[in-house]
Amino acid sequence: MSGNTRTQTIVTVVVCLLIMAIGALAWHVSIQFEARHAIQQEDKTMFNTFSVTMFIGGQISADHELFFKVPCTCTLRAVSAVASNSNGGTVDVGIDSDPDGFIDGKALGDSDVPALYDLDDFNGAEVSNQGDDYPQITKGDVVEVKVIDGETSPTDTTIVLWFQEG
Repeated sequence: MSGNTRTQTIVTVVVCLLIMAIGALAWHVSIQFEARHAIQQEDKTMFNTFSVTMFIGGQISADHELFFKVPCTCTLRAVSAVASNSNGGTVDVGIDSDPDGFIDGKALGDSDVPALYDLDDFNGAEVSNQGDDYPQITKGDVVEVKVIDGETSPTDTTIVLWFQEG
């Protein structure tokens, strides 16, 4: 093999190796970009939150039951409950087949100072792992809120439930 042919062969091999290296690097960068792009897209996904507010005007003289159907599969994140007076009322929250399945017998807040119930307070039978799992509600389920009269009846009672889609 002559010196010129040998040099041309070496140059050809080096050029081929460089092209393969550049191709592998470009492929690696492309995969990294696609992975980062997918993570960024995933990070931007947010589930909508929504609330449902229920109000019972005046002083109650018996238990009250309130119902609504959820528009989507969702998670109950928190419940706020209050009356405008010092009272002995309590609240239950669940689905119509188990009305105290999420919250069972929690006190209403007194004198316009709401009680707030969240993850650690969901104590009903429908909560699979109390203190660790939020109540899950399937699209179309009927949620029931029951305000229970106490020795001192609640006046102007407000219940707010916060949900997150999914």
